[in-house]
Amino acid sequence: MPGGDDLDVLAGLRFIETRHIEGYQKRTREIFTTRLKSKIGQEIYKACLGAMRATEEDRDSTARFLTLIATRPVPLPTSRMAQDTLQPYRREAEEVLLAELGNAHPPERLIRCVQVLHQLSRVAPPEQPPFWRKAARQDRQNAAEVWRQRIQSAGVR
Repeated sequence: MPGGDDLDVLAGLRFIETRHIEGYQKRTREIFTTRLKSKIGQEIYKACLGAMRATEEDRDSTARFLTLIATRPVPLPTSRMAQDTLQPYRREAEEVLLAELGNAHPPERLIRCVQVLHQLSRVAPPEQPPFWRKAARQDRQNAAEVWRQRIQSAGVR
């Protein structure tokens, strides 16, 4: 049957999700970051997310993984899906994003972090995009700390 391999993967992922079978977190993440070109690729990605959430061993690790996929400078097909899935992990993802803003990354990645954090927290950044592209690391860390305080005081958490 054409596409049988992809159908087997989809069935396996749904089995893992519905039975909460542990030990497949690494494999589901690997599939989620693979570029699938089949007709059922989107269904496989959705099943990966379901399996990851159903069998997660560590919320922080899952939030970090989804955040890193959502903020890739060159998006994967799953980058938008990861971004949309961050809401249940909002607190953890906000902390990851604030920390990432202080790290040395290409400007495109920093801008993606700002965009995702703004959408997730619903609190405007303290600086405009040109700042995040050009500012020194310490200046970005200081701005991220100001943003952290704004998020906390907004009570959106």
